[in-house]
Amino acid sequence: MNSLSGGALKALSDRRARSLLEISRAARGLGHEDRPRVQTRLDRLRGKLDQNRSALLLHLDAAREIAALVSRAIEEAESDGTYGAGLAWRARR
Repeated sequence: MNSLSGGALKALSDRRARSLLEISRAARGLGHEDRPRVQTRLDRLRGKLDQNRSALLLHLDAAREIAALVSRAIEEAESDGTYGAGLAWRARR
């Protein structure tokens, strides 16, 4: 159910690492007078990243829930109940 393949995830991670490296290098060259402006922009970026993270977590939770529902539906459709977990559940009752 994951829409990011292993290669796409690695590419995204590599881009993130390069971006962090570039930000670190750029920050070293800043003068003291530039820091408040840069800090404001970094704070805004952090806020946007936090919003993005929340949205991704919401989508991931939804994908997990859908996967569980589909998995359960497939198990129920393929099983006549003779050997499945449903039998063990019914035996405990």
